[in-house]
Amino acid sequence: MNDSMSNLIFNYFLKTVKDPEIKEVILYAFDLTVKHQEEVIRIFNQEKTPASKRLQSE
Repeated sequence: MNDSMSNLIFNYFLKTVKDPEIKEVILYAFDLTVKHQEEVIRIFNQEKTPASKRLQSE
């Protein structure tokens, strides 16, 4: 859930940031949140447990 919210915030920042160095850091953090969400969904699927719709819609 934390990564889901962070993903939305980083997505907004990526659209508005002007400094290329800061954008690089935000992009790295954004990619991490995406990877974490994918891993959580993979674990839920592996355990045959329904994942939150919030996770799947990101």
